[in-house]
Amino acid sequence: MGWLGSLLPQVLEFWKILEKLTCQPVAFGKPLALSRKIRQNREMKVYCLIRSQTLPIPLDVAWAFFANPANVGQITPEWVHLRDESYELCREIYPGLLRIYQLKPFGLLKYRWVSEITHVEPMAYFVETQKLGPFALWQHKLLMEAVSNGVEIRDVIHYALPGGLGGDLAALLVRSQLERVWDYREQMLDEFFG
Repeated sequence: MGWLGSLLPQVLEFWKILEKLTCQPVAFGKPLALSRKIRQNREMKVYCLIRSQTLPIPLDVAWAFFANPANVGQITPEWVHLRDESYELCREIYPGLLRIYQLKPFGLLKYRWVSEITHVEPMAYFVETQKLGPFALWQHKLLMEAVSNGVEIRDVIHYALPGGLGGDLAALLVRSQLERVWDYREQMLDEFFG
C-alpha cells in the first residue's frame, strides 16, 4: 500500500470532521460541494422591503379582497405579464395552497413561479413563500389591522437573489422593480377602494 495506505486514516479523519461541521453524513466526492453550499448560504444577503398603506374600508372587506387569489392579477402591473396557471381555483386562501404563475417581466425572460400559502390567520395576516422561482429566498407576509380611518395593509417581503447574479448591482435593480410593482399596486388599491 505504501504512501496511499498512510493517507487513508487522514482522509477518513477529514470526512469525520466534515460530518461534524455540516451535521450531515459525508459521502466520498461530496464534501467540497457541501462545504461550498454551506459557504454560499452564510454569504447570501437577505433583503427586506416593507410597505404600508391605509385603505378607507372595513377589515372584513380588505380580507375578502386580499385572501382571494383571483385578485392578484388586478393589482399587478401589465408589464409583469402575470398569468395564473394554478390548478385549483378557490376564493379564499388556506395553509398549503399552491399558486402557480407564469411571469415575463418587460416581455423578456419567461419563468414559472410556484408559491405556497404557509400561514393564515383570518382577518390578520397570511404568509406566502416561493417554492420555485427566480429568487433564492422569497417570503411575503401581508398583515392587516383595523385603524380609525379604515384598515392598514402592511407588506413585509424578505428576499435573496441566487448566487452569481451581480451582487449589489442586481439587488438594486431588483429592489427598484419591486418598488415599482408595489407603487402600481398601491395606486390600483386607491382606485378600487379610495
